[in-house]
Amino acid sequence: MLNLKGGVKLKPKYSASDKFKPIIDMLQSPGANLSLLAYTSAKGFVFRLDVQPGNSAYLGYNRQSNAFTDEVLSLCLKLVVVYSPDPNDPNEGEGEPIDDFDNFGHPGNGFPRMIGKSTESKQSLFDEARYQQQAWKTSMIQNGIEVCPPVCNLALLDSQGSANFLYLLQNIQNNSQRNKDRSDKTIVYLRQQIKPNFAIGVLSMHTVVNSVDFFTFAETYDINTPKGLDMYKRLAAQTMRLYLQEKMIHCDLHTGNALVSDATTPPTCDIIDFGRVVRFTEHEKDQFFTVAQKQPLEARYDTELANYFSIVTPSRRGPAPPAKAQFVEGLLNYIKSVDLDVMRRHFRDENGRPLNRAQMRTWVDPYLAKGSREPIIFEATFDNLLVPYMTRTQGRSPSVVTVSGWEGRDMINLNIAKGITPLDFIVSRQELGLPSRTAAAGPVASGPVTSVKWSNGKLFLCAATVCTAVVVGTTVYSKLKEWGLMGGKSRRHKRNHHNKTKRNKK
Repeated sequence: MLNLKGGVKLKPKYSASDKFKPIIDMLQSPGANLSLLAYTSAKGFVFRLDVQPGNSAYLGYNRQSNAFTDEVLSLCLKLVVVYSPDPNDPNEGEGEPIDDFDNFGHPGNGFPRMIGKSTESKQSLFDEARYQQQAWKTSMIQNGIEVCPPVCNLALLDSQGSANFLYLLQNIQNNSQRNKDRSDKTIVYLRQQIKPNFAIGVLSMHTVVNSVDFFTFAETYDINTPKGLDMYKRLAAQTMRLYLQEKMIHCDLHTGNALVSDATTPPTCDIIDFGRVVRFTEHEKDQFFTVAQKQPLEARYDTELANYFSIVTPSRRGPAPPAKAQFVEGLLNYIKSVDLDVMRRHFRDENGRPLNRAQMRTWVDPYLAKGSREPIIFEATFDNLLVPYMTRTQGRSPSVVTVSGWEGRDMINLNIAKGITPLDFIVSRQELGLPSRTAAAGPVASGPVTSVKWSNGKLFLCAATVCTAVVVGTTVYSKLKEWGLMGGKSRRHKRNHHNKTKRNKK
């Protein structure tokens, strides 16, 4: 029996109108552990939140009982800086350069020491969640094996709410065990980006307990080990499946954007971070391709899909099929070439030269090299992984009604046909259910609105004392800033060529 994650549902005490409250409650629960998972993307940072049994706001699908009975004890929280120069226009604010992020002095992931970062618009974050949810839904209907995690929650925080939320994260990670220094440094960095019109967007998704990014997994199990090779094949299959089933090319599929676990049966491999996805069958201009430029991509897709089915069902598809190994090698090389084309045309290094590297090269190049020497690897990927992912098996795939039910009133609604927009996901400071804090007032800790509990568990402050401290601290900070004694680094507004800018709109 397949061990599948499936969708998620809110526990009965919550409803979709609670907005961000389920996530806040999980963050504030006893024993919550927060750790940095991925940070090398051009925009976002991914944290993993693990909670103790009984403290989750979500229930996952149990295939054996065909019911939502399994607590979701692990979430991924993707945090991005959202720029809103016009609060009423969700399309404004895409690609504004912000401070570069220090790569922890770790060059092994193929990225420079300083990683260029930029903002998202409200619309781009909303579209990312919508694309990911659609990919999950389609893959589950196909055969019940997800290509990416389902979306649990989407929230756009206002500026003050962003500050409160980041202080909460900092307090939680102080009590966490994994990646404490990296998590703290990342949260401090995000706090420094919060200025007027700059705030935090949070995309929450379900993941597997004990999952890690592909880069971390491959450090222990490389492609020459049985476990490592199996996971390389799974990531290759998921990449091709995203193309063939979802009509998407993920142009940011480095080893930090795949979550894997060998603690499940079978092992899992989920693609995350849909912020840089090309949907070549959508006849609209996107951030990378015009409608005319998408036409050859769509034509190539029709050819690849026909080739795939000619291999799977040769008796019904006419001419002799190409070799399975040839198909896998050719399709992955093609996807890599599109990724490389996007990087060359839209991104620059620190010297202004086109970036001549595909994001997926760090894992696909070793896989292609090994498969070229041992074609049986490509054939096994096709037979054992790609075919089950692409072929619906009777009795093992949820019905369309069931999957759609997972997206009902118990989950966020990303259906733009019903008039849902990015502006519907804005969460104010008051709706966060956290104490109001400013940068001068010091760190906020988890706890109810009426009290603040510091991490040592000994000091309690009443609400009146907290409010007084906030007022006094804010006044002192304002005076120091007025006298030129406070302020910090100013935001850089130069147009770094390695970041996407508004030129794509022209």
